[in-house]
Parts: sequence; structure tokens; C-alpha cells
Amino acid sequence: MTYPNDEVIAYIHQNFVPVKLLGADNRELTKGFNVRWFPGIVVAGADRRATHVSIGFLPPEDLISELDFGRAIHAMTTRDYELANELFDRLASTDADRSPEATYWWGISRMRETKDPGAGTEKWKLIPERWPATQWARKVEYALAER
Repeated sequence: MTYPNDEVIAYIHQNFVPVKLLGADNRELTKGFNVRWFPGIVVAGADRRATHVSIGFLPPEDLISELDFGRAIHAMTTRDYELANELFDRLASTDADRSPEATYWWGISRMRETKDPGAGTEKWKLIPERWPATQWARKVEYALAER
């Protein structure tokens, strides 16, 4: 259902070098990426270090959001803050399950990019407004509290 989807195929080929592995034939690699169940999606750089791992089935739209999130985390780790912020922004503007987490990391990305600890709080203010009952709202509560 998901992998044969034309939008998923186009997205993956446009943004990744896809590799399909059978876990039983690649136990050391899947163990190294901490893939304990299938399907498992790993976003990794050329250095073969995983920056994001997602386990389990997702329908096409959710998979693309998950891959956007993985790309954003990877971009942030490689200091490509422009791409990271663009992807986090795109996710934050949707109703995807990853939206509050993406907004959290968007704040982290802005802090890393600007070297200003306060730069993230502008993004973090969105979290308790849009997703008040999430762990992400609780995670930023300390930073948003008046001291």
C-alpha cells in the first residue's frame, strides 16, 4: 500500500538513496541501526550513521511526514539549518503526528544556527498553543516560564 504509492516513490527517489535490505540477511546492519522490527526506515548519512529510525507501518502521507522529519534531523546534524528549518516549518504547519516534535526541534535548530539560546523560544511558544496536552508542551514549559 505505501511503498508502491507513486507519491512515496517519487519522494524517496528525489530525496534519498533508497536501499532495501532483508533483515534476516543483514542482521548486523539492522542491529547496528537499532531496527528491532519491520518495516524499519533508517535515515543515515554517507558515514552510515543513523540520524533517524522509524519502526512500523505507516500509510503514504504519514510516511512522507516521517521522512521529512528524518531529513530535517539529518540536515540539522550536518548544520544545513536552512533545509532543517524549512522541513521543520513544513511539518509544524500540518496536523501530522510529528508536528509538535518538529516544532520543538525547529527551536533547537534555530538555537544552534544563531548560537542564541533564546532563538528557540519563539518556535516553542507555538507548542502549548497548538498542542497543549502533549509531552512537547511539557518539555518547553520550563523555557517559556517567566523567571
